[in-house]
Amino acid sequence: MYKKIIYNYINNIKKEDIISYSIKEGIILSKYEIDIIYDYIKNKYLSIIDNPNKILTEIKEKVSNETYHKLLELYDKYKDIINKIKDD
Repeated sequence: MYKKIIYNYINNIKKEDIISYSIKEGIILSKYEIDIIYDYIKNKYLSIIDNPNKILTEIKEKVSNETYHKLLELYDKYKDIINKIKDD
């Protein structure tokens, strides 16, 4: 059930959604970082759910240290939900 909800959301996500969320969370993203994060969310969401540590390691080398640390904070905040989705 959770995966279907996530799939429907991701199917409709836009870069503007990422920008709005990042501003709400106090994260300033470059255009390049927005593109990277959008690509991962849009095209690799199953990998994010199944193996978030691998994806975080990949992203680490593509974004600034500040952005990476904010992503780690967000992962820690939502990892219980991610695990529930994985088990769905």
